[in-house]
Amino acid sequence: MARLSRAQEASRQELRYLSGGRLTPGELGKRILGAVDRAVPADGQQLFGVDPGTLLFNRVLAVSPGMAPHTLWYLQNRYLAEPLAELDHPALMRARHVALVLRDRPETSWGAPARLVAELSSRAWHRIYHEREGPAGGVLRAYFAVDGRVLAGLVLIRFEARRPFQSSDLGFIRLVAPLTGQLLRSALDRERALMAGPAKGVGGTGVVILGPEGDERLVTPAAEVWLQALGNWEPRLGTRLPAAVWSAIAALRAQRDEADTPAIRLSTPAGYLRIEASAGQDGTLAVVFAPEQRLAPPDVPSEWPLTGQERQVLQLVLRGLSDRQIAATLVVSEHTVGSHIAHAYAKLNVHSRGELLRRVFQEVAWPALDETPPMVRHGQRLDVGARCGHQRL
Repeated sequence: MARLSRAQEASRQELRYLSGGRLTPGELGKRILGAVDRAVPADGQQLFGVDPGTLLFNRVLAVSPGMAPHTLWYLQNRYLAEPLAELDHPALMRARHVALVLRDRPETSWGAPARLVAELSSRAWHRIYHEREGPAGGVLRAYFAVDGRVLAGLVLIRFEARRPFQSSDLGFIRLVAPLTGQLLRSALDRERALMAGPAKGVGGTGVVILGPEGDERLVTPAAEVWLQALGNWEPRLGTRLPAAVWSAIAALRAQRDEADTPAIRLSTPAGYLRIEASAGQDGTLAVVFAPEQRLAPPDVPSEWPLTGQERQVLQLVLRGLSDRQIAATLVVSEHTVGSHIAHAYAKLNVHSRGELLRRVFQEVAWPALDETPPMVRHGQRLDVGARCGHQRL
């Protein structure tokens, strides 16, 4: 793109500065919206988390002031209901679009799918855009991915026709998209790594029955707990039903094959949660909250001769985190993580994660098994998972 303006350069530097922080995804989302607004001012901003598996929105990370009602309306009425299927968010992500601008003319809808631009007349484009109540100044959409996995989607809106998005706005968003994706991945990795066990009172499968207008008709106790918990993990939109619920409902309505409705997966302090909607009688909807079972990681034995930093790193290794994820969690370099692991391995005389896990099992789990030898003496199959107090894989 052309040389950056002073505002664009300041915005890019602000995003770079965020790379050293310990912000939660929600806090980081607000800072990203603030930095982007300095370079690409908008009347409304929305930043959504994305389920990399289904490419559906699974949470609201941040919205600009005053945009909560519009965001709720969009999720309830327009999400996954584009007149042109190629413009639905998951379709754009599958086509690997980084960013695009949609306006009421094809020649100023920069980055739009080439087939649509080629096949639709200017009149048809204009009609469809206004039938879907597109804002006069246009919409800028961007998708932030790392290593091919989409993590978040950004929507910028300008309501006034006299101040539409320009190609330079699109160019800037494309420029900072890789950095923004890295920032969000680090924050999301850190959030997952710091989730140490189930949140109090959360964990059961729950069901919410909604009427045709979205009114709650039945909420099971477990669903009540999930609704309260999810409400604490994302911005309020004017309803206690979180964004993932409306996204699941939109996915149900958009799905042609009722037997293949996708379930949305999101990370919570109680582990991964799947949310799926199904159609009931008389237009009612059933939304199921189903937590995925998660094994509790073993603790690093207290008698091992490790420094505090080495113990902290090995505990994250036992949770299954990669060196990169550990570095993001502790806000250190991967080189530092590798150094701590190498020193710890040397002290413990192990050479890999597999050998580390084997030693933990031998020193933590096996002594407990030795206390119940009759099962082994009688030649019966030993259920190691049950004896260790964990679920079987």
